[in-house]
Amino acid sequence: MSALSIAAAGMNAAATRLERNASNITRATAGTPEGQGIDVAAEMVDMMINQDQFAALAKVARRADEMSKAGIDILA
Repeated sequence: MSALSIAAAGMNAAATRLERNASNITRATAGTPEGQGIDVAAEMVDMMINQDQFAALAKVARRADEMSKAGIDILA
């Protein structure tokens, strides 16, 4: 498996977790019954962690792309 595909899979997973965090925060702050018991502070912390993970994986994807371009340039 290439670094680019691993980074893309990780970014997809982080995006899914971010969507879940956003949904939980929305439910908790809207005052709906299903939002009761949701710890907004914990969701915000998780959201920040997921944002950092997404950003780190985006950098990995960028570097992997740069490395593959450099490899192609060497072969050309």
